[in-house]
Amino acid sequence: MTIKGIIGKKLGMRTMYDADGKVQPVTVLQAGPCTVTQVKTLDNDGYNAVQIGFSEVKKINSPQSGHQERSGGKFSTLQEFEVENLDEIEVGQSITSNIFVDQKSVKVTSTTKGKDEYNITVGKDIKREYNT
Repeated sequence: MTIKGIIGKKLGMRTMYDADGKVQPVTVLQAGPCTVTQVKTLDNDGYNAVQIGFSEVKKINSPQSGHQERSGGKFSTLQEFEVENLDEIEVGQSITSNIFVDQKSVKVTSTTKGKDEYNITVGKDIKREYNT
């Protein structure tokens, strides 16, 4: 199987010590398990790709429910990844982080939650001016 990615979630940060006793910050990730929700072929869609789902939920809207019915799950996160060979992949198949066993390094990208700055003025010396 040659899927070029997997969906994961950050669990937190930990501290690890190397052989010299130096502190190394480590990010702990939950990578998968993901389920194949759709297989896109060169004949039907013009390219080879696999759509996988992550983070199973109880309720999803009606269009997504129909789309994900064949995979046997309800997922809040869907992502599409390129695939070279579609022979080994089926809808409903589970994908774990074992696909990266042969790799020396893995590129990780992420999205932030988008917390903006809060402009809050706190204090009892604030006076309101009324324009009448």
